[in-house]
Amino acid sequence: MTVIAVNSTICGFVHKVHGSRKGNKIVVDIETPYEKIKKFSHMEIPMK
Repeated sequence: MTVIAVNSTICGFVHKVHGSRKGNKIVVDIETPYEKIKKFSHMEIPMK
């Protein structure tokens, strides 16, 4: 698992991005207090 902290100059919040590989997918979860980002805070990206 990889964890990255992103300090956004656009919205002023700090976001924590967690990424891991599960099978043939990359799973990304974003921890944030910003409501607009929370709407897509979980993503599963398929790998070819």
